[in-house]
Amino acid sequence: ESYLAFRNNRQKIFVRELTYKGANTTTFDSVRNALIVGQEKIKEADKKRLAEKGLIASTGLGLRSTVTAKLPNVFIRPIMYAKMANRGTFEATAKGFRFEFSGGGLGAVEVPYDNVAYCICQPARGDVQVVFHVVLHNPIQWGKEKNGVKEFQVAAVVLEA
Repeated sequence: ESYLAFRNNRQKIFVRELTYKGANTTTFDSVRNALIVGQEKIKEADKKRLAEKGLIASTGLGLRSTVTAKLPNVFIRPIMYAKMANRGTFEATAKGFRFEFSGGGLGAVEVPYDNVAYCICQPARGDVQVVFHVVLHNPIQWGKEKNGVKEFQVAAVVLEA
């Protein structure tokens, strides 16, 4: 964890200590404050990078072209975006699962099969919805969750006629 900036930027020069003398301290104080702000930004970026180290990006897998099974008008939990109906289409493709939000603009959640630990289908016996529980090996980025999620549910409301 120490010297993370050095390990990531071996071509740059880093200053460990800086000493300055002068009669006009206002200039030096502003420079010192700017250096402190810069250090804090670097430390925050390092913390964010370490927190996201275990997360897997959930887009760009190219799962759209090989759709084999599609469930329209389902919803996903946990809620990804606040104050929005998390409805969309759940697809099982040759490479993994894909949930595409209806209404456009929100993108899709893509999970390759090698990241799926197991998937359980809970049928609608005595209930009005079928639920697919998906548990993952590694967490994926989920909305604004800091640590991502390791499990999610896709549910479809069904009624007997």
